[in-house]
Amino acid sequence: MDPLFLESFLNVEHRVLGRVLRPLCLWHHLNLDLAQSPFVGYDSPKDSRALILAVRICRARPDSTFQMLPQKKTPTHLFFRSLSHHTELFECYVRDFFAPPRFFKKSGSKSPAAPWPLYVVSRLMRYGNFSADQAWTLPIGQALWFSAALGEAGGEESALVSAADLKAMREAGYDV
Repeated sequence: MDPLFLESFLNVEHRVLGRVLRPLCLWHHLNLDLAQSPFVGYDSPKDSRALILAVRICRARPDSTFQMLPQKKTPTHLFFRSLSHHTELFECYVRDFFAPPRFFKKSGSKSPAAPWPLYVVSRLMRYGNFSADQAWTLPIGQALWFSAALGEAGGEESALVSAADLKAMREAGYDV
């Protein structure tokens, strides 16, 4: 079985800065994107401010009104062993939940025009009969795997890399 599939479905509780994080979902990712967090690929420093904001986002209930503004008093002194230690813990959290399926690149294929989180939510709602709330709050790796499987089950030509494909690539000497 694909290790990324297992990683997406078998998760553990994550604690960063002494706080338990909720399962990383599309709603959390959207808010991290809105904050231009370095933890979702933005070119900004992974400093204490970015880490504290990321933890606040990922602790929030997806159905809550989240305030992006920093608190007046940031409790940085309470939980820091070291910034790098907690940064590694947060990156481990993201990797644990965000383990998307691999796809072969198809020549001539084009990406959807919709932002990718909306595209995934829309597929889950249309083909999987998920409610909007369920789609936005499903752990992110699971949402991506369900989206891919629903497309395949609906007759879309799959470019999904299978377990057999992975085995063949490893036997051919590729690092996958």
